[in-house]
Amino acid sequence: MKIIKRDNRKIWETKTTKGYEYLFNIKNLDFAIVEITGRYPLDNWCRNTLLDAIFYVKKGKGRIIFKDKIYDLNEDDAIFVERNEWYYWDSTTNATIIEMYNSQWTFAQVENKDNI
Repeated sequence: MKIIKRDNRKIWETKTTKGYEYLFNIKNLDFAIVEITGRYPLDNWCRNTLLDAIFYVKKGKGRIIFKDKIYDLNEDDAIFVERNEWYYWDSTTNATIIEMYNSQWTFAQVENKDNI
């Protein structure tokens, strides 16, 4: 068993997001809580080139936009995003998202692009 207390989580920030990573260092699982206060990424598309993800909306609402689809998401909604799928978030309120990945997440895995 491993417990990560609030004071031991890793925190990172961008202009519209704040992430709280709980680094359990488990081979096939990663967990974070991300607060989104606008658009992420700010002005382009992103994708994770290595990992699949499940995003669960704990609080607030917003939408996730893919190349050909838009999904409005509310509290208690979840969405599965496959690796290499281009998307961006647009939070109409301050949304809190629980993110789970099938391995350790890093910024190096995330690719950004102006147009897809």
